[in-house]
Amino acid sequence: MHLDAETPDGLEAAARELVDIDTEILAVNGGDGTVQAVLTAMLGRVTARLPVLAVLHSGTTSATARNVGFGSRPFEAVQRLLAAAAQGIVPVEWSPEPWCGWTARKTPGTQ
Repeated sequence: MHLDAETPDGLEAAARELVDIDTEILAVNGGDGTVQAVLTAMLGRVTARLPVLAVLHSGTTSATARNVGFGSRPFEAVQRLLAAAAQGIVPVEWSPEPWCGWTARKTPGTQ
């Protein structure tokens, strides 16, 4: 599912909707303020499980993406996420060091 939002209220509503439908990976393409708004909405939900947050490098400063993001090239990061998801793999930890990549876990019900 793809949702676009351009205002803080829109971001929060989109994040709440994605958490409520039990999304496994929530990719955020925006700057530090966008990531903050999405995290605030996610953490405000009462749920048994939150989605993995994939922070794509975008925005002016993108300090969050540099520290915990999925690389400096958003298009390539989305391609890696989609390829992993097609194999039933959910990335759970990312290292910005190019030789480390991310660790993953299989989603329930996949071989």
